[in-house]
Amino acid sequence: MADIVLRASRTNFIRLIQPLAVLRDDALFEISKRGVTITVVDPSHICMAHVSAKKEFFAEIKLDELVTEVGIDTEHFLTILNNLPLDYSDEVTLRIDKDNGKCIIHADSDTLRFRGSMHLPNIIGVSKPKIPNLKLHWIYTITSQKKLRQIVRHIIKFCDHLRLHGTKDDPTKLFIQWHDGLGNDYEFILCKSLVKSIDTDPDETEVKAMYPIEYFDGILKGLSRAFYGDAEIKLSFSHDYPIEIHAGKKPFEVMYLLAPRIESE
Repeated sequence: MADIVLRASRTNFIRLIQPLAVLRDDALFEISKRGVTITVVDPSHICMAHVSAKKEFFAEIKLDELVTEVGIDTEHFLTILNNLPLDYSDEVTLRIDKDNGKCIIHADSDTLRFRGSMHLPNIIGVSKPKIPNLKLHWIYTITSQKKLRQIVRHIIKFCDHLRLHGTKDDPTKLFIQWHDGLGNDYEFILCKSLVKSIDTDPDETEVKAMYPIEYFDGILKGLSRAFYGDAEIKLSFSHDYPIEIHAGKKPFEVMYLLAPRIESE
């Protein structure tokens, strides 16, 4: 079998892998001539990440098969990428030899060349996680992932969860609520300049859903590296349902699904 070749800028490989690194240290890459898709679930099955990079995202995709799956040690590869003494615009090439279970890494600049070899994780018996088809009726487009993470970084100092609260009485606002262990209640209100558009459930007047804040923060951290600083993101959720957090558009998109923390009241 001929080697599989993926070539892209160092920046784009980091963008591809960083959203996964907050959940797992390895991943199953589905590679075709149309692009690469990766879906991972964290070991506790609380959060899923799905990354889609079309062929335009890469400088080169080469394979003989229509589609193939390859396991990659993403933690190790990301460590290499983050510490290469090369410019972020310099190209990195992966030459994947499935027959011998190795991935050869090439990176070149005008002054320096890098060569390395990584073992491929064994993927026998491993299947790609299925993305559930959820009907999430409350959808908020947030104009700044960076500002949302600042809010989450504040809440995480006091509490292990946050509650999202939306209402048709004031549909241009999204409430982020939490309480500390002392019985005190707080909230941030995301207003018009931060909330770009809203879709609501025609059958509900309000929605409340609670989520673990460490995962929420990890997701926003992953997005900050995938989109280098800031990005518009879409939050889709319903009462006590997983939240879908989506960023990007073709040729590069990232989506997370985070399970709710069910309130006992």
